[in-house]
Amino acid sequence: MRITTTSAPTRTVGPHASIVGRRFYLDAAGDVSAGSAMTEILDRFTDVELHADWAQAKASFGDDVGPARLERTPSQRRFDALKAIFFTAAGAGSHPGPQPLVNVTVDALTLTRELRRLSGEAPAAPDPATVLQRRCETAGGHLVDARYAVVAALLGQVRRVLVDSSGRVLDLGRRRRIFTGAVREAVQLAGSRCLWPGCHVPTRQSQVDHVRPWAGEGATTVENGGLLCGRHNRFKSHGFRTWRDPAGVWHTYRPDGTEIAARPPP
Repeated sequence: MRITTTSAPTRTVGPHASIVGRRFYLDAAGDVSAGSAMTEILDRFTDVELHADWAQAKASFGDDVGPARLERTPSQRRFDALKAIFFTAAGAGSHPGPQPLVNVTVDALTLTRELRRLSGEAPAAPDPATVLQRRCETAGGHLVDARYAVVAALLGQVRRVLVDSSGRVLDLGRRRRIFTGAVREAVQLAGSRCLWPGCHVPTRQSQVDHVRPWAGEGATTVENGGLLCGRHNRFKSHGFRTWRDPAGVWHTYRPDGTEIAARPPP
């Protein structure tokens, strides 16, 4: 099996499947975004095959188990994983396989420039001083055309990772629900305590959660994150809601729509 990818727009080739003698060959070429997703799927199915071999060997040899005890070679497991993908697809989803997660890291300047270009607006020429800050690549370092990154952001087929000029993560897209890492840290640094009026629970004891709920298409971003203690965070499931205006002032509303005293920014 061979899958070739390229970051530049190219004519998709194949896939071409053939049987020569006792061997089966599969060859295809396409863009990096699709290739990265397909590779991720194949890797996850391969992991399933490895765990199956390991469990079988452990059942036979107990603690005296190792790579040499496994029934199949890595190449055999990878081919069987590919076969499982085909058979899973043929089952029309009756046996859902692992869901792929492909990260495409793109800086804000590149994404904004490409969005303007696709909208018909003539973007300004790239600033040479920002060349070293530009990124549009997969987690494995494969370059991705900015147009594919925009399509991924719009369709959600891969998870975009939006970073600023210093490399700090600004947005992890809709594939991640929980606030973690740099995004969580940024939300925590934006406040010193629970945002609820009159509450003084400090940051370290508060929870980082969505202002606009995840179920309501709220994104896991710094702009949509807020600090709430456990007690007040549960209030959101009872009709209370919060909102931060452009000046950074937090507003909290009761279920009947009346506002509790606003909390100014720190």
